[in-house]
Parts: sequence; structure tokens; C-alpha cells
Amino acid sequence: MDRLAQRIKSLRSSRGLSVEQAAVSSGLTVSMWYKVESGDRKPSVQTLEKVADALGYSIRDLFMPPDCTQSTNQQVAGGE
Repeated sequence: MDRLAQRIKSLRSSRGLSVEQAAVSSGLTVSMWYKVESGDRKPSVQTLEKVADALGYSIRDLFMPPDCTQSTNQQVAGGE
């Protein structure tokens, strides 16, 4: 698994979201989310925007070390 895939999985987990919840929130299919998160698929910029928005982060945060991220919103869309 590459660093970007690991980072996306880590951010999703830190939000307490299942893959299914994150996929629905992003507008991606569950299959596509799994592929991005496992590193089987290299996401386009458009896909990265959807992933970042669903997790409440900027695209930049997806590439930052864990201690450098800042949430763009307190509550994830579709979250509780």
C-alpha cells in the first residue's frame, strides 16, 4: 500500500467512517473507494477532491504528515 492510500485510510478511520459511509459521502462507488484506499487505483485530481471533501480535509492534507493536517470542517457531510 502506498503512502497516499495509507493516508486516506488513516483519515477515514480517524473520522470513524466505514468505507461505505465515506464512499456515499464522496459520490464514489464502494469499489472505487476500496481501490483508492488499497493503492490498486491511482486517483485523479477530481477523485482526490471528492475523497478530501468527504473526509473534511483539503487535497493538500492528503499528502501531509499526520501531525500537520487541519480539518476543513468539524462535521463530515452526511456525518452525525
